Amino acid sequence: MASWSVPLTTCQHSCQWSHPRSSVMVSCPTSMICFSLTQTRPSKTSRPARLSRTARSLPMANLPPASNTSPICVNKRRVKVEAHTKCSYWALDMLFHRLLGTSLGIPRLKLQSVGCHLPCCIPYAFNIQHDPSEMCKFFHSFRMKIVSNLISDLENVKKVYPNISVKQLDILQDTEGLGKLVAKHDLVMSMVPWKFHPQVFAACIQHKRNVLTASYCSPALRAMEQQIKDAGITAFMEIGLDPGIDHLLAMECFDETYAKGGKVISYESYTGGLPAPEYADNPLRYKFSWSPEAAMTTVLNGATYLKDGEVKQIPPGGALMDYAHPMNDLVGFNLEGYPNRDSTSYKDIYKLKDCHTVIRGTLRYKGFTKVIKALIELGFMDQSPHPKLAPSCPPTTWKEVTCMVLGLDPKSSVADAEAAIRKKLNMPEETVHEVLALGLLSDKKAKLCGNPFSTLSTHFSDILAYGPNERDLIVMSHQIGVEWPDKRRELKIVRLVIYGEEGKGRAGLAMSRTVGLPAAIAALMVLNGEVKQKGFVLPFAPELYKPILERLKKEGIEATETTIAL
Repeated sequence: MASWSVPLTTCQHSCQWSHPRSSVMVSCPTSMICFSLTQTRPSKTSRPARLSRTARSLPMANLPPASNTSPICVNKRRVKVEAHTKCSYWALDMLFHRLLGTSLGIPRLKLQSVGCHLPCCIPYAFNIQHDPSEMCKFFHSFRMKIVSNLISDLENVKKVYPNISVKQLDILQDTEGLGKLVAKHDLVMSMVPWKFHPQVFAACIQHKRNVLTASYCSPALRAMEQQIKDAGITAFMEIGLDPGIDHLLAMECFDETYAKGGKVISYESYTGGLPAPEYADNPLRYKFSWSPEAAMTTVLNGATYLKDGEVKQIPPGGALMDYAHPMNDLVGFNLEGYPNRDSTSYKDIYKLKDCHTVIRGTLRYKGFTKVIKALIELGFMDQSPHPKLAPSCPPTTWKEVTCMVLGLDPKSSVADAEAAIRKKLNMPEETVHEVLALGLLSDKKAKLCGNPFSTLSTHFSDILAYGPNERDLIVMSHQIGVEWPDKRRELKIVRLVIYGEEGKGRAGLAMSRTVGLPAAIAALMVLNGEVKQKGFVLPFAPELYKPILERLKKEGIEATETTIAL
């Protein structure tokens, strides 16, 4: 867990840090970040910013002399941030970039981030392209404390940043500690895995603290809506990439159409977080920038959507993969798409009263779904407990795991296992070869996780992770059918294509930017008093989506729009 103290320049967005309380709490990817603001003694306006001893010791503090810097801000406050992490950490990179960027006007920051992989996000935050004098101000009085439930993470942090204080804490086990953290702050930004959000929200309700998350507003969270209203707090939801930026771009297009007298008659939206084409070099053509188990779970979901006025339903359990189809947009990427979740609810949420088609879906490179279908057929996507895959079982190779999943003797030969796979799949040899290329018959020791699905997901986290010099790709495509008063029809295509940056590890991932930046911008809007609404808040109103889109443009995240006559 980490802690900074940073004086920054006047905010380019005219942010006003006038809070009736003295704290802010935010939580981040698999983490929970808490902010607390406490007024500190004002400094003299003529005093230039100086690098602290801590900042001078940082390996990347390649900055000009302090005498070249501009005067620092007068009205300083101290912000405390605490984060607790449980799984993936990608969005934390861009969250800290945005919250600590020198253009944001936070006069003095003291951050504590609990349980997060800060070594991956700190370099990115400090390599943002700002005027060198601004960077000097950023490093002034820089201090950090990192709290994690993983000792190994803390040890790694100390190796890279020896001046940083560390502390071990697991707030998922320590509910009392969670409550104390929440009680001391004003905003909780919960980007823990979705199933842990209710615990965080419950603490926020109890202590009447605002909360924000990039996740969908799940039924479990929706059931807490009245409690959130009664507590008089803001719960800002669905403000990442998807959900998040997709909402912003869709609402902008809808409102522009309505303002010109048009009707929206169809809406199809697909998003994919993918490896850049040159790094889609495995049988799935996919790599994981977040929890593999959470990502793999989505392929087992069911889906509901509206097509030509008829509600279509896909049952859970893997049938979703049978509905994948080639995408007619961005054909150069060779993509396929399939529906996800309940798209029909967005007809009411978006107020699309004239729409006959409403589909929200996922993008993958062509070939992904056929390999997933093969894994389902073989039994690797089974989430039922398997007695021989319990963590307490003796060390087991992947060949033995595969044999057990197939119902074979674990001592069977590789040839026998291959024959059993071919017989069970009854698929083209190309597909069989791709399944075998996932290392399912190797002598590598498997990390047993209780069932085939979790065990395979852990395996994927090892073999399908992004390398330090690899980049990813975000592709989003809205296809919006419009009918004008003169009965002309058009198809508006709104596209967002963002590449990550090579050589920056997780910090360079496009997923980090497109999830972390919207969430961080929204957090600042809550803290600045730009978000007045209490209860659940989604980014559908112009007073929310317009400023967020404008600020995203300044960060290089901007969509394109084309129109085709129908």
